[in-house]
Amino acid sequence: GLYTAFLVLETAHLLRDRVSLAIVARGRVRRSPYTQPRLAAEMLRVLACREGGGGAGGLDMVTQLIASIPRRGPVVVVTDYAHSLEELRSLLRYASARSCRVAMYTVLDPAEVAPPADRGYALFTDPESGVAVPAELGEFYAASRLHVSRVRTVARLLGAIHVDALWSRGLQNPYRVIDAYLRARHGA
Repeated sequence: GLYTAFLVLETAHLLRDRVSLAIVARGRVRRSPYTQPRLAAEMLRVLACREGGGGAGGLDMVTQLIASIPRRGPVVVVTDYAHSLEELRSLLRYASARSCRVAMYTVLDPAEVAPPADRGYALFTDPESGVAVPAELGEFYAASRLHVSRVRTVARLLGAIHVDALWSRGLQNPYRVIDAYLRARHGA
């Protein structure tokens, strides 16, 4: 997610855009006023190094932040697939009602949807809650693939510009990341 965010911020810098950075993590929101993208990137780097990644931030918090963005402004969301479809629908509908175009980057490691073995059981620990969940591998990965497919469908149907931000082994396509930002910027 950080690579994607830095790439979007660098693109915004080259286009001389001003941005407002909002980071939702660990149940808290950190927000910067409108600023230069490189200053926002530095703030993001400092927060990521100081607090580490992720944790208990819902899309409902992002939806509330959209209220402070000027109507018709582009909205960039970098997240993972660990959100309910209803949270996603709510965010995209609210953004649409405010005439905001959403570029949504979902961080996905291919190992999250492709099992390492044909059969077996595993004990998965949720990194955000710490809860351990036993699962049969085939069922778990089938459910993961179905959820990812549903998120992609909801994003497409509700008008988001969606990009899977693959992070494993450097597979991310920077052109798709930049294109999504440009389309949100010009289409909003």
